[in-house]
Amino acid sequence: MSNQTFLSVYIKDKDDLYALYMPFIMNGGLFIPFQATYDIGAELFLILGLPDQKKKLTVSTRVTWISHSRAQACKLQGIGIQFVDTDGASRSCIEEILANRLNNDTATLTI
Repeated sequence: MSNQTFLSVYIKDKDDLYALYMPFIMNGGLFIPFQATYDIGAELFLILGLPDQKKKLTVSTRVTWISHSRAQACKLQGIGIQFVDTDGASRSCIEEILANRLNNDTATLTI
């Protein structure tokens, strides 16, 4: 884990979590909007604060895509990260928080 970067993210409410969550990626993932630069495949150790949760999740992730500031179709600059925890705990926790919203047709920041 010596080459991993630590990243701390707090998602304040369920609407933001819905907009950032990527259920279509194996094991789930998040879009993290910010200006830091990472390479595809970079490993990040994520410390994640979620709405209505006292305990933060800690999960290993991998950068799966990058949205640059000049990307034509992109709304925000940032990175897409995939959870690489094999037990699916991060995905399960997020999907429990989002409950019935996952089948919603509301646009997100990811698709």
